[in-house]
Amino acid sequence: MNLPILLICLLFFGASFAQKEANVWHFGINYSLDFNSGVPVQTFGSQMFTFEGSTSYCDENGNLLFYSNGGGRLPVSGQDGGKIWNKNNQVMYDMQGAEGGGWSAAQSSIVVPAPGEPDVFYLFTMEELEFDVDGIVPSEPNGRGLRYFKIDMTLNGGLGDVIEADVPVYDYSYEGICAIRHANETDYWILINQDTSGIGVYSVNQSGVQLAGVYPHPAFYNGFGIIKSSPTPGGIGATCCNKVMTNAGLYDFNLSTGVLSFETDLGATSPTYFEFSPNGSYLYAAITDQLTAANQLVQYNVFAPAQTGQTVESTAQVVEPNFNGYYMQLASDGKIYYTELDIDLGTGTLNTLIGSINCPNTSSPTITTGIFSYPSNSQTTFPFFSLPNFPSWIFYNSYDAQIQFGPDTVYLCPGDTLLLNAGEGISWEWGGDASTNTSQFYTVTSPGIISATVTGVCGLGSDQVVVLPCTNEEPTDSSLVEFVIPNVFTPNDGTNDPFEIQD
Repeated sequence: MNLPILLICLLFFGASFAQKEANVWHFGINYSLDFNSGVPVQTFGSQMFTFEGSTSYCDENGNLLFYSNGGGRLPVSGQDGGKIWNKNNQVMYDMQGAEGGGWSAAQSSIVVPAPGEPDVFYLFTMEELEFDVDGIVPSEPNGRGLRYFKIDMTLNGGLGDVIEADVPVYDYSYEGICAIRHANETDYWILINQDTSGIGVYSVNQSGVQLAGVYPHPAFYNGFGIIKSSPTPGGIGATCCNKVMTNAGLYDFNLSTGVLSFETDLGATSPTYFEFSPNGSYLYAAITDQLTAANQLVQYNVFAPAQTGQTVESTAQVVEPNFNGYYMQLASDGKIYYTELDIDLGTGTLNTLIGSINCPNTSSPTITTGIFSYPSNSQTTFPFFSLPNFPSWIFYNSYDAQIQFGPDTVYLCPGDTLLLNAGEGISWEWGGDASTNTSQFYTVTSPGIISATVTGVCGLGSDQVVVLPCTNEEPTDSSLVEFVIPNVFTPNDGTNDPFEIQD
């Protein structure tokens, strides 16, 4: 007896290819989000205290390992100092306001695995520009700059402990820190604002942390902005290069050598916060027009020079003309989340909202505001501005087109049926023998040619299958055929074209 054939044609809306090391976020005053279900879910119990920067890190399965605010001033007026917390929200290490960086740095900290040391991690911390607000420490006239802590997760019954603490690297650096994976996929690069002279590039390998080079800032750059890198392992026209954005400067970064090459500025704009799309094709910047002081969210096509010969700055497209957003951070669901401030005129309080940029890999992204709302904490009337800082490679291809499909030809025996599932979507357009069907599902009862195009949230997916009558020579694996059609793709001409799967 022949068994029915089940053909599944799925349209993926989730982050099918994202890694899970950044699936749990801790930020603000005791706030946290969990992305392990595919969407952000508020969780409780976080001990986080920060006005701006923070970081957290999970294992490959999305289980939280630890989190930190990166440092902080001496505890005054109920304000917390710098700490590292374990997965149980217990203090793993207390910096006591005297170590690490500052939680008022936009990017106060970031985590990378220690090369060649399983279950060991580097927590890098960054100083805030306001380091002297409580008075300059005589032994630290420039603040604490870039430092690191090494954490061994095999200690304390798997809760982890610090094995090297507050190791100084460079002491004249503020606000920005970025981590990039080396081309060998074992080592890492750390990028910082190295005083006003340029961007400092540090190598992290089995020998430790070493300075690899300092690359000058462009003349317009003040040296104190955030640093973001593209998630892509390869950049424009080369397999070794990445993109790095600092304040208003766009650079090429050589993943093998650590060499930075300045590419362009973004013209007469003042971007303060920015983020790359998951596939690295677009850059989003929260800018202030210098003439009108209007806040805007602008999208740039990073690949335009290679695709069309245009400059990156000439591709500027206003996504949202009245954008009240601040720090932006990629997430494992393929969206970019950002903070925005909301003033309650009735109470005079200033609250922090979290919104999202949806479908950032496309030329037609959308904005959702006020997904989460966080009131000013009783410990302070000042809201938080930033979200956790993560290495961008974690999110590469989290929403890109990748096709995994079985044979285009399947076999149907007499009396059997074939169930086609086009996947969840907004609308379905069937063709061939199923041209009159309008639902997600279609049952095949006889041989023929069937096609389907699914409109999803971020694009189109289409496929075709030829159904033949079975014979004694039919393939033995015909009992299950799986088609996977993602809903987004990387365009090759700067437009959001649908793709077709061909024989």
